Amino acid sequence: MNKQTGMFPPLLVHLVESGETGGFLSEALVSAADAFDAELKIKDTVKSAMAYPLIVMSIAVLAVIGMLIFIVPVFEEMFEGLGGELPAFTQLLVSISNNMLWIMPILLALGGAGWFLWRKYGQDPRVAVRVDEFKHKLPIFGKFFRQVAIARFTKTLATTLKAGVPIMQSLMIVKQTAGSPLVQAAVDRVAVGVGNGRSMATMLEKEEVFLPLVSQLAAVGEDTGALDTMLMQVAQFMEREVQLTAERLTALVEPLMIVVVGAVIGAWSSPSTSLCSPSSRR
Repeated sequence: MNKQTGMFPPLLVHLVESGETGGFLSEALVSAADAFDAELKIKDTVKSAMAYPLIVMSIAVLAVIGMLIFIVPVFEEMFEGLGGELPAFTQLLVSISNNMLWIMPILLALGGAGWFLWRKYGQDPRVAVRVDEFKHKLPIFGKFFRQVAIARFTKTLATTLKAGVPIMQSLMIVKQTAGSPLVQAAVDRVAVGVGNGRSMATMLEKEEVFLPLVSQLAAVGEDTGALDTMLMQVAQFMEREVQLTAERLTALVEPLMIVVVGAVIGAWSSPSTSLCSPSSRR
């Protein structure tokens, strides 16, 4: 399996290796199936939480572009012979509409350039960590992304430790499957500390990305010899929190997006109304 480059995830390969060595391959495969099932549920939850706001914002952008291209020129032609001076915002809107033929290609070119740069440099560790830090500091979604990262970390680490994988090797597996550059950098520092004889709980406590609950239960697990059990408890708790947070975000984002879209459409529609007002005709 390890020779089939890119075919099997590192987590599965290491669990199978531990199962073969210890004579419990069937249990290792069941653990791998549970871990991948939990990961799939987390991914589905993230997609569900992000889909609605992205769709609504895309519709708002398309609506504004459609108004600029099709609606504003009609009003301009209707009232250009009435005389008078239009409000400043209306004049700006008309100017943007008249220049959409060259503004749109520039916007598309900038979007394409941004996509190209992201594809080329987005995997750079320094860039990825900065982007991940920004995601974790977002006012509404930051807590959600942090919970997802912690759920993945604790679930994978608990699964590998339960399968008999040594702790240093388990940390390297977690780093490869974390899905968060911020967590990967933190795991690197935790691994260095553990390799130097420090307790994992102490190292986890120093990392801001992890909640205090993670280091506290890790300390209990290290003291009692049940680190994998304690980490699995954290993982199950965080998975429930991810689900609840996703439901709260959906309930919160729906009316918020309606207000945002209404404000956007209203702001861009008001200049068209001003074109019809008596003061503009004067």
